[in-house]
Amino acid sequence: QQQQQQQQQRQQKQTVSAGNTSQQQQQQQQQQEKQKQSPPAQSQPQPQRRGSIQVKKDGEEDTKQADSGGEINRGVLHEGTLCVGKSGSLEPRYFVLRSDRIDYFTNREMYRPNQVPRGVIGLRDVELASLKSADVMSLHVAGRRLDLWPSYPGEDLRPWRDAITDALAGLKSEDSDSESESGESTSALCEGQLRVERKGDIVSRYFVLEEDRLIYYATEDERDSGKMWRGLVRLNDVSRFEETEGGFTMNVGPSESKTRKNLLMRAQGNSPDDVEIWVEALAEVLGERLGKHFIRRVRAPPAPPEAPT
Repeated sequence: QQQQQQQQQRQQKQTVSAGNTSQQQQQQQQQQEKQKQSPPAQSQPQPQRRGSIQVKKDGEEDTKQADSGGEINRGVLHEGTLCVGKSGSLEPRYFVLRSDRIDYFTNREMYRPNQVPRGVIGLRDVELASLKSADVMSLHVAGRRLDLWPSYPGEDLRPWRDAITDALAGLKSEDSDSESESGESTSALCEGQLRVERKGDIVSRYFVLEEDRLIYYATEDERDSGKMWRGLVRLNDVSRFEETEGGFTMNVGPSESKTRKNLLMRAQGNSPDDVEIWVEALAEVLGERLGKHFIRRVRAPPAPPEAPT
């Protein structure tokens, strides 16, 4: 009887073990069927890249990849906080002068490696940096004027002016070297002294007309010495030209613009022969583009020769 009972117990254990194995196999099969029916897991979407700036889902910009060409590593010539006029008040900005541009940031903390600046001013668009007064520096940029104030009373702005002037001279020297290496040079279409109106007075300046701009110096000697020009008018910014007696007037900037000042250059008190030479030269570079807005003065016909007596 004991042997029969032991044999029955062994048979029951085998039956239970076989049942457990069968259940495990069924569960594995069910899991495999569920995996086949369920869609494959989607990979986490990667942040979208636009150019060299990585744009995250929340719209913030990751600038770690920005400026990967090493442009950010170019030498800094001068830096510091200056104030700009905005909505009738002064707001500080952090300016960084480089060899070819001026970057500016909201504040000093925002200026860090590979950080995209809030704005950029290309030095090739800067015509002149001057001190309007002891506490105001003016940048003349493509026919417009940007006034900058010191960050604290009594700050000397001359280092800023001198640094920008040196950077402009460096760019001019680079351009001259490039022209020499390529065998090309910018030839003047017309040049000479002109009397122009400045703050109600008539002053003499030495003007040089090139294909895309009209620049001027104080004197011819200043131009020959290689010094930086005193001022520049980009011909693409001229919206109207009118010849007058003894000179001409040029409107710089579209007259319908509400945000851009319409500058006026007035040459007067010059000899008729000089005026005619300049008008002919300016007609070559401005006449076709301005059309009816290039107005020439009607000259009286030459007097007929006297009849012999």
